[in-house]
Amino acid sequence: MKIRRRQTTERREKLDPMKVLLENKDKALNIESELENQGLIFFDPGNKLNINEDYLTLPAEITEVSTRDLGELLNAFTQQKVYMRTLLCHAELLCEQARRNFTYVSSPIYSALARTKLSEKAKDREVASNETVKPYYEELCSYQKKCRMIEYNISNIEDIIFMISREVSRRSSDFDNENRNYNVNR
Repeated sequence: MKIRRRQTTERREKLDPMKVLLENKDKALNIESELENQGLIFFDPGNKLNINEDYLTLPAEITEVSTRDLGELLNAFTQQKVYMRTLLCHAELLCEQARRNFTYVSSPIYSALARTKLSEKAKDREVASNETVKPYYEELCSYQKKCRMIEYNISNIEDIIFMISREVSRRSSDFDNENRNYNVNR
């Protein structure tokens, strides 16, 4: 006895990748503007931040920097860190949108490969190398790399802020010790 499959008269609409991309292009911007309307402030230069770029360079000898300049360095790097977090937020929104586009475009191909005996890694490679999917995969990878680079930059800035703060603390401690010695010797 032969089992017959029911044929569906419904056909899946052919996917137009450019149409998908254009439809989803502004979704990340809509999320951002919606949050801004609810009172969220995205800190960037010209919008609540005034980063003095002259102080975004580390001096060779931090101990030789005047106290005023040390404060300016700390201020500039702290504002830069805030700005980098804003950039990371934007990049993560774009990365999520790229992930959704990739998933949408690759889904029919992956479904077809699900019936094969290929390993998951082989299926992923087949999907990613498909000519229709490849631009979406590359865009997703690009945004993921940008997010990682921004995260590394934030980590670097955190290290710099720590170093500057340590120098400020050291100077405060030296100043307190000098005052104590002066008062004791009086």
